[in-house]
Amino acid sequence: DTNSDNATHQTTAASDATIVVDGVTVTRSQNSISDLFDGYTLDISKTTTAAFRISSSLDKTSALDVMKEFVETINSTRSKLNDLTRSGSDNLEAGPLRDNIIIKSIKNGINNLITGEIKGFGSKSNYLSELGIRTNTDGTLTVNETMFKTQIEKDSTIFDAAFNSLFSSSSPYLKIDGTGNTRPKPGVYSYVADT
Repeated sequence: DTNSDNATHQTTAASDATIVVDGVTVTRSQNSISDLFDGYTLDISKTTTAAFRISSSLDKTSALDVMKEFVETINSTRSKLNDLTRSGSDNLEAGPLRDNIIIKSIKNGINNLITGEIKGFGSKSNYLSELGIRTNTDGTLTVNETMFKTQIEKDSTIFDAAFNSLFSSSSPYLKIDGTGNTRPKPGVYSYVADT
């Protein structure tokens, strides 16, 4: 029991962890914070009044597993949609949703995801093919693991681009805000002064 002389034993009084993230003050009762960035835990080990930058690295094995699962989901979804929308022939019954415009739109969206550009990560667009995603002769997708690992080693932002939509500006005069009811389209925005 040191109640009578705590001041001589206590070097610093316990307090909540307080940090400012992108201009927003965040307070937590513990030094291990896992609810700021999805999938990340921030462990605070000391105090500072200076700004600091947080960096992270991608777990390559987990990333490959996620990409394989993503490709398997795309393959099974496309297969099911193709069955539901097949035209039919003398030997094969037509799919029950062969003329459904919404299903055709979903199929087009999946195809655009696979072959289209992914915007919002820097000034150039990214493509799934850069991560070793390949189309087989039967139309299914596979992951070339060697290409995937090489690309992740070189630049992991392409993996982020496959699963996140970002928007940014190269100008200090323009801030792109993704909060609110309407989110901007992914991409890089520029500031132009109209004189």
